[in-house]
Amino acid sequence: GMRTGVLLLQTLNTQYPNIPTIVLTNLNIEETLGEIRTMSPQTEVLRKPHCPPSDLADIIQSKLRGEK
Repeated sequence: GMRTGVLLLQTLNTQYPNIPTIVLTNLNIEETLGEIRTMSPQTEVLRKPHCPPSDLADIIQSKLRGEK
């Protein structure tokens, strides 16, 4: 469902507060996207149709290196 990603992010933030997170979604509901950004400002929120695999790979590498 649409809330499972939000619930997973909440769990990750609680159990692993220092882990870098990326949300890749096709969701286009600003209220939910705003909730994600408020709950976890360090989380990178990407939209599937606008994020080619090569960009995703670059973002993952950046997060693993500790870059913002």
